[in-house]
Amino acid sequence: MRYPLNQLCYIAGILMFFMTLTEILRLTVVLPRSRRTAAVVTKVRPAKPEDLSRRKAAGPGKKKALPLMAFVTYSVEGRNYFSGNEIPVPAGTQVGDQVKIRYAVHFPDMIVERSFSRLLLFAVFSLLFFLLGFLV
Repeated sequence: MRYPLNQLCYIAGILMFFMTLTEILRLTVVLPRSRRTAAVVTKVRPAKPEDLSRRKAAGPGKKKALPLMAFVTYSVEGRNYFSGNEIPVPAGTQVGDQVKIRYAVHFPDMIVERSFSRLLLFAVFSLLFFLLGFLV
């Protein structure tokens, strides 16, 4: 390899390009074939560990609405499922509250999220890596 840095940039650009393609497939194939259902929150935690210390430092009268992540359980056609990954929930959600989720019809254990920002992020980074590899 004569120019290892630009080769690494091209490899990173290709990986980001494939991540962009998988995100496009998820948004165009899986998301339209998903359904909404109600899920019960089983465990809640702050989105970042630092948020927990900020909430305690704020005192009892000054609680801020911080983003939360939660594990949920839901039922599809009489069968119960537990989310294997955490999903973002609105601030103030507590254990036992109900939230709306989307699940894939053919794979009910997979929770589907609509995230166009992730698609845009992967595409921009892919283009940046290709451009960096070209300029280096």
